[in-house]
Formats: sequence, structure tokens, C-alpha cells
Amino acid sequence: MDFQHCHPTEYAYSIFDNVNDSRMWKTFKTVYGLNNIASRKDAVVTANGVTVDQVPTLGDQGIIFILNKKSDAHRDVIMARTGETYLIKAEAQVRLGNFPDAISTINQLRSRAEWKDGENREYYTDGSMAFLKSAGGDTDNSTALSTLGKCKDANGTKINNTEAFKASFLQKNTYYLSTGIERTTVASSLQIASYSALPDEDEAILSAMGVSGDKARLINFILNERTRECLGEWNRWEELSRTKTLIQRAKLFNPEATTNIADKHLLRPIPQTFLDQLQHEDGTNLSDEEKAAMQNPGY
Repeated sequence: MDFQHCHPTEYAYSIFDNVNDSRMWKTFKTVYGLNNIASRKDAVVTANGVTVDQVPTLGDQGIIFILNKKSDAHRDVIMARTGETYLIKAEAQVRLGNFPDAISTINQLRSRAEWKDGENREYYTDGSMAFLKSAGGDTDNSTALSTLGKCKDANGTKINNTEAFKASFLQKNTYYLSTGIERTTVASSLQIASYSALPDEDEAILSAMGVSGDKARLINFILNERTRECLGEWNRWEELSRTKTLIQRAKLFNPEATTNIADKHLLRPIPQTFLDQLQHEDGTNLSDEEKAAMQNPGY
């Protein structure tokens, strides 16, 4: 969604099978329409050597993001979800040693993420539709008629947020430009045949982590699958903290965190305001030493 504050890492991009996994293309917005005419038409013609009919206007495709794999050589908050229930079940099966059953459970989840027969792989939609009632939302956003932004039409007249949204929200992604495959509407498959042979994108991550042994491999595979299923849902710290993989994964896959991440980050600090309000049974406050003893290590 246009107003979210999550910033994906290279790990988040690389973890998807971006040809067969529809979650990739239903998560990332890769096409935006033009919602601001910054230059007059005649100036664009003169500066770029194009004809008048080639000058883009509001709603034309304005920005595209091409998502490549590193190996490419052909071009430069939800409380409960069914999907997470499958992930919890699969992890429990792994911890019980039921590895084939865990893969069977994950395959049910991955089945939903496959492209369906006849599905348009370039179609895109997201929560931005909630901005306007006419676009599928419950009500118009309170800023819908605001003209405080910088967007203009071809005549240099400011347009309001409703007009800008309608121009920029193209229900299209860069699937074919990014994957380089021929156009198709054939169903895809994400099914895993064996717990000992995981998808290439997962094997690459496990190799980078130096993970060995079926149990450890599958726990980390499920963490990868959690990325694909729950990306941007604000629960990643809890997942990595409880599995004790936070430090290693952050250092490997989050360059901005490498110099700051430490063992203490496996736990969160207890708020000082909470500690300050604690009392003994006789009503006296805790001493500074007692508060410090209750605080998590490193804080």
C-alpha cells in the first residue's frame, strides 16, 4: 500500500519464486500511473524529440519497477490469519519430527499462492482502493478533495487527491518485464515433492546460513515461507526472536542492522514507566537496584 512504512530487504525479494508464486505479484506494487503533469506538452515535444501524440498524460503508465533475480542475465498488521495457522501447524509437525506431514501442510498453503488457470498475471490491486468509495473502499478518504499536493494536469491546473489517485492507481504489475517469460495463463505449481529437496530460493538462503540437518533446515524453510506469506504484517521480530535466528538472519540479510544488532535484541526492554510503578507488598517503591535486576539484560 502506498502509505505503509515497511522497507523490504534483498532477502525479502529473493525469497520468492517470482514466476510461479502469485504472492510476489499480489504483494509488491510495481506499476504507477502518471498523476502530475510537470511540463507543458510543447516543452516535452521540444525537449525529447517526440510527436504530440507521444506525450504522456494523466493516467498513462508513468513508473515501473522491474524486479530481477541476482542471477538474471537478460536485463539490467493482522491479528489472525488462516495462512499463519497452517504455518504454526507445519512448525509443530517439524518439531515433532513429522517432516513429510509438515511439507504436506505447507503445500496446502502454497496451493493457494499458485497462479490459477486463466488468471491474468499482470493484474494488480491493493489496499489503496480503500482511499475512495468508488474504487472499492467503505468511504472516501478525508483528504480526497485536497489540492495541497503538487500534482497538475496538462494545463498546469492543480488536481485533487481523488484525481491524482485515479491517475496513478494502475491495476497492473511488471510480471512479464521482470521474469522475461512468455505470456501465459496456465496454472503454476509451487508444490514441494520432498522435505529433503526444497525450492532453489530456499536452498540458497539455507546455504548462506550454513544450516544443516532436516529439523533445522525445515524450521528455517518455514521462516522463509512466513516471509512470503506474512511480509509486512509486523510480526517478524517475534518469529525470529522465539526461534533464536534473529541475530544470524539480521546480520546476513539486513545490511543496515549488521553493525547494531546484538544478543540483547532477542528481548525487548521492559518500559521504565512500568518498573517505576511497581511496589512492594507494603506499598513502598522498588529501589533502583531492584528495578535494574528486573530489566532484561543489556538495557
